[in-house]
Amino acid sequence: MSGDSTLLLGGSLAVFPAQEVLQWLAHHPGEGVLRFDVPAGEAPFHGSLGVHVHDGVVVSIKPGETGWVARENAKPRFRTAGQVKPSESDPLPQSCVPAAALQPKRGTLGAILLEKNLLTIGQLRYGLAMQRMELRRKAPPRLGDLLERLGFVSRESIEDALKDLAAFRLAELCCCSEGQFTLLEGGQSEPCLPSGERVEYLLLRAVHIADHLGWADSDS
Repeated sequence: MSGDSTLLLGGSLAVFPAQEVLQWLAHHPGEGVLRFDVPAGEAPFHGSLGVHVHDGVVVSIKPGETGWVARENAKPRFRTAGQVKPSESDPLPQSCVPAAALQPKRGTLGAILLEKNLLTIGQLRYGLAMQRMELRRKAPPRLGDLLERLGFVSRESIEDALKDLAAFRLAELCCCSEGQFTLLEGGQSEPCLPSGERVEYLLLRAVHIADHLGWADSDS
C-alpha cells in the first residue's frame, strides 16, 4: 500500500461494524485496501488488519505491525505439549528451546495444520524450534516454507491452511465494536494471507468460526 494512496472512505467501527463495511464493499467494483485499526480492549485481538479487495473478491488479508492477542478465556482447540501421545515423538530435546516458545497458539498456521490433521505435534514443535534458531538471520524462513522444506506438509496444504487462517482473522475482526477503518484506493504489496474468495463467502466462513468459538454472543 503506497503512501500516496487516495482515501475513499473512513469511519468508526462503533458506527459501522466491520461486517457491514465489507458487505458494502462486496457490491462495489474497483480495487482498494480496507484497513482496520483496533485498540486493546475486550475484542479477540487488538492491532491492525489490511483487507485487499478487488471487484468483490478478497485478494489477501495482511495483519499489521502491532500483532494480535488471543482471548485469555478462549480454550485452545488443539492438543498442547502435555497432551502429546507417546507415539508422537519429539525430534528435538525439550532443553533446546523454551517450552513456551513451542506451543501452537490458536489462530496460527501451526494450530490450523494440527486441527486439519496435516501435521503432528512433534513435527510442529520441530519446525518451530528450527524457526526460532534461525531468528538471528536477517530474513528468517516463514513457518509454512520451513515445514514444506522439511517435507512435513505439501505446498497445497499450506496454501489451504493460509486461506483458513485468513477467514479466522476476519472472524476476529467481525467481533470488534471499537476502532477505525479506512478504505484506500489500489492494492497492497507482499500479501500475507492469500484468499481469492468473494467477500460474501468469506464473511459466511468468518461468522461460522465466530459462532463456533463463542465470540458472537460473548461479552467477556
